Amino acid sequence: MLIENTKRDHWEGFLESLDQKSVWAAHRYASGDPTDGGRARITPLRSGQEGGDMQTPQVPEMNEDKSRLLCTTFFPDIEREDMSQADESYPTPKFTFTPITDDQIYRMINRLGPYKALGPDGIPNAMLIRNADLIVLYLGPLYQATFKLGIYPDNWRESTTVVC
Repeated sequence: MLIENTKRDHWEGFLESLDQKSVWAAHRYASGDPTDGGRARITPLRSGQEGGDMQTPQVPEMNEDKSRLLCTTFFPDIEREDMSQADESYPTPKFTFTPITDDQIYRMINRLGPYKALGPDGIPNAMLIRNADLIVLYLGPLYQATFKLGIYPDNWRESTTVVC
């Protein structure tokens, strides 16, 4: 209920502040297709589809179509090459592996942008930054055990890509 009241108050405040230029933005918001609320905020996406010698641009209008276009653009199907060379011998490493240190974890946490989008774990970077002293005590042994045992959780391979 609080969110709905806040949205209504914001909209009413926006309408009260209209001038000759912004009235057209209000018109566009109000007359937009209600089933595609993202259309007012997301610029049109264009994709090129091979059609003979020329590319035919496509402009998706619905959020589902835009989502599919973004997914295929960022995560194209990759054909795996022949894996027969998997048994080949590799050159000797140029350096010896050293376990991760708490200092390295602190440095990485300090490099995080505090207001970036949440990842699949739902933990905001601001929380990691503000609580680094507490969590590094647990992250250090966790990462060290991961490298020592060679076990990497599958969900650590997931990420969230936000397109602006």
